[in-house]
Amino acid sequence: MTESLEERLLFPINSLLQMEEQEFLDFKREHYCSKQENPISYVDFVHDVLCLANAEHHGDRYIIFGVENNTKKIIGVENDPKRKKLQDYINVLRASNFNNLPTITLLTFSIDEHELDVIIIRDKKKRPYFLLKDKEAKDKKNGKVKIVRAGVIYTRDGDCNTQVDSTAEPLKINNMWREHFGLDLIPLERFKIYIQEHDMWLRQPKSNDKSMYYHKLFPEFTIECCNDEDNSKWEPSWYKYKPVISEHIKLFYFNTVLYKADFDLLDKENCFFPYLWSSSLYVSQIFPKKRDELDTARYYYENEFYFALKDDLSYELYNLFRKIYNYKTIEEFANSHWAKMPIYVFDNLGEAKAKIKELGVGKIGVPEN
Repeated sequence: MTESLEERLLFPINSLLQMEEQEFLDFKREHYCSKQENPISYVDFVHDVLCLANAEHHGDRYIIFGVENNTKKIIGVENDPKRKKLQDYINVLRASNFNNLPTITLLTFSIDEHELDVIIIRDKKKRPYFLLKDKEAKDKKNGKVKIVRAGVIYTRDGDCNTQVDSTAEPLKINNMWREHFGLDLIPLERFKIYIQEHDMWLRQPKSNDKSMYYHKLFPEFTIECCNDEDNSKWEPSWYKYKPVISEHIKLFYFNTVLYKADFDLLDKENCFFPYLWSSSLYVSQIFPKKRDELDTARYYYENEFYFALKDDLSYELYNLFRKIYNYKTIEEFANSHWAKMPIYVFDNLGEAKAKIKELGVGKIGVPEN
């Protein structure tokens, strides 16, 4: 049986209830008021979301309704007349002119015979969040005015929000922008981001059988593509027309090699693939009782296939070169008459192993040809 999102998050929510309020966690006795009920509370919600979304924290942020702020006693929201739905809160954010709209969800949990509503502000690495227009509210009863100012970056220190007439510390604002542009990441993690920016890569003149590419804005990030003349061709079992040209790709940060990958160039078919993995690497792990038989047959078996993984960095490189040179996709090649064996593309290794288990081994000892 598949667990619901609420069921998967129940344990983390129980853990949050044992914590004190902090940068990523805020407790509320009841829901915020609507603009008609209390315009100050309406603006308070926008201010709280800004502060939590900009807080220095790796992970999601939470507003938990139905908990006493000081005592953390669970009182629930089942009788809260101000209780709202997710769409109500999304509408408030959309009407507030954010530079980037935070992604929120609202879930309900049953704990100690009470219902708790939890707003989850997703961690999207898009800080800083701020408003493009002032958000102002005035209480007609007492004349109190609250303005969340446009262009001002608010955050949260411990359990305290930045006041609406103040701003976050310069160092924290700097850290937010560094995160926004990926400058807080180690070079390889930055490379993973830049590789997806296909239009930002430029090619240098080819020399010594090496093709060099550099990022337009960050030229210290380069890609080298070359082949070994003495050992550049090999004969993969998944290709009918052998051999193929083996290309070696290196990712550089200045002069440091961060990553290496092997690719296969099928010049005739206009294909350029990352090295394809064989299911034979994992079949004995999934079917341990067949291990001896597979070993005797040198792992020739009927249901072998080859695959690439989308969560591997080599797959992002494949997408980059496919964009630059308009190469055919792996799927197009797999469905052509050139493919000698089945070829798949999976999101991750877990999916590949599930496919191996689904297909089974079949006949063991299938001839090479």
